[in-house]
Amino acid sequence: MLVACGGRVSSATSPAIDGGAGEPTTADQDAETPFDASGAPTAFVMDCGGSAPIAFKLPCAVGQSPLNVTECYAVDSGPSYSLPVLVFVVPLAYIASHRNEPIDLSAFPSPPYGMQLVAGGVPYAPTHRGTLTVSEVNIAQRTYVGRLKGVEFTGRPGGGKSIVCSAPDAPIWTVPGSFY
Repeated sequence: MLVACGGRVSSATSPAIDGGAGEPTTADQDAETPFDASGAPTAFVMDCGGSAPIAFKLPCAVGQSPLNVTECYAVDSGPSYSLPVLVFVVPLAYIASHRNEPIDLSAFPSPPYGMQLVAGGVPYAPTHRGTLTVSEVNIAQRTYVGRLKGVEFTGRPGGGKSIVCSAPDAPIWTVPGSFY
């Protein structure tokens, strides 16, 4: 079960994973037991300072190697949301070797695709991808669990004053995506 305050996933049958400093262990790369995500949050919600909050769905999806693109989709994804609203490229091997350390997502490339998250008729776009701190990772399964801190989306209703939506620190978890 995911512990919302710690961003950890546990499973009684999963192999032990070291404390996180160093190279990925065999357990990180070859574990066959998937993370138990029962009780995990189903949305990453951002506060918009008095305006209606915005959110993207959890889990996000992780693409195949070598890039391991993470894609997150709007909560109300439908045919108009075929592209992710938050996307970043951090290889899972890098994440595994930096477990329990903040990873500044702005230091990694952002793919040239994605779309705005629209809520209440206002289009929002990510203005700061924040830092990712992963507590558990499974390279073979293309999954990880951790916390995303400092992410911001900004929107401007009708050309008026900007609305900044943020999540200072919230759980994030992933599943394998069907893309590269």
